[in-house]
Amino acid sequence: MDIKKLYSDIQTALPSDPEAVAGMQHVQKGHNQWTIDDSGLLRLDDRIFVPSANDLHLQVCKHHHDHILASHFGQNRMLAIIWCSYTWPQIWDFVKDYVRSCTDCGRNKSRQHRPYRMLKPLPVPTQPWDSISLDFIEQLPDSNGHTAILIIIDRISPFFTNKGYHPNITVHLEYHLTSQKAHNYVSNLDDVHQFLHDKIKAAQEAYKTMADNRQKSAPDFQVGQQVYILAKHIKMTQPMKLSEKYLGPYTIIAQPSSNAFTI
Repeated sequence: MDIKKLYSDIQTALPSDPEAVAGMQHVQKGHNQWTIDDSGLLRLDDRIFVPSANDLHLQVCKHHHDHILASHFGQNRMLAIIWCSYTWPQIWDFVKDYVRSCTDCGRNKSRQHRPYRMLKPLPVPTQPWDSISLDFIEQLPDSNGHTAILIIIDRISPFFTNKGYHPNITVHLEYHLTSQKAHNYVSNLDDVHQFLHDKIKAAQEAYKTMADNRQKSAPDFQVGQQVYILAKHIKMTQPMKLSEKYLGPYTIIAQPSSNAFTI
């Protein structure tokens, strides 16, 4: 943007702004804070007063933030630069909102706050096979057309079993397959399950306390809002060192759970 054209637009818009009109009246009354320079620009405390007409506030911010030599400064630095030469009512709020809405800053600048990800542990199971976890080991060497292993773990009583073959049993079965040891084992299972439940719950609470100390609660996102996502979680074709840190903004279209969103 041509700075001379910006000054010309500011001068032209002065009569249409009530604050500027009041300032020019103060000049006529001889108030020292308000002056008019040789270019016809209204100044308050030697700062150019920018009227609200014709998006002039926006043009000033664009010139000092988006210009090729402006370097996309943050909120405090941006306000300090603009405040040296310009002024208008609620200038801090306008500059803060402008910098916050800059998509280039949103994609490329690192966040200065703790990450938004409060830990939410899974519900503690009360008995075996009440809750299981699944995972895949992928990209293995080919074996009869198979390249992955499915891992299934019971969360309260993990154990190992291999079902890659057909088990064999003898033809002759024993008639007496029960014993007092089996009855004693079964009678204590409820106590064992409760003990495991309490220990798992205590471990989850301790881990959550430590993890949450390094993180913070996420904003109350709503469907329809726009958000950025971390680019490091997305597989890219170009080197991450030269890529944007965030991707977006994307619009939230659904919220399947309290910690998950669909964009």
